[in-house]
Amino acid sequence: MSFSREKAFSLLELMCSVAVLGVLTMIAVPVYSGYMNDIRANVVKDQLRAIRMQEQEYRSMYGKYYIPAGACADDQKTKINTDLFAGEKALTEPRAKFCITGVAAESYTAKAEYNTGKETLTFTVDQTGAANF
Repeated sequence: MSFSREKAFSLLELMCSVAVLGVLTMIAVPVYSGYMNDIRANVVKDQLRAIRMQEQEYRSMYGKYYIPAGACADDQKTKINTDLFAGEKALTEPRAKFCITGVAAESYTAKAEYNTGKETLTFTVDQTGAANF
């Protein structure tokens, strides 16, 4: 009786493969997470640009800038979507808080605070287009 040895992976080879996959995952997950945070931060910046454009349109229609009531410590996202964007859900990033402060007839500053999970990034834009991003 002759036995032929079948070709297969040994337990050691399988364990090495699993270890390599684990190391690759440990590298890939933080890179992917950072990439997604960059994308979301860019979305927040685009939403601030949209606020600036809507503020210019609001001023051309009403002769003043839109300044919602309430403190900037509160998230004014719902008020801004309802009043400035006529009910459209323009500000959609769930990790960002938006607020607008200023003097209605003269100036405004729109601010967004984006929480990445590790830190909070703050972006602003005003009536002159000056932005910190």
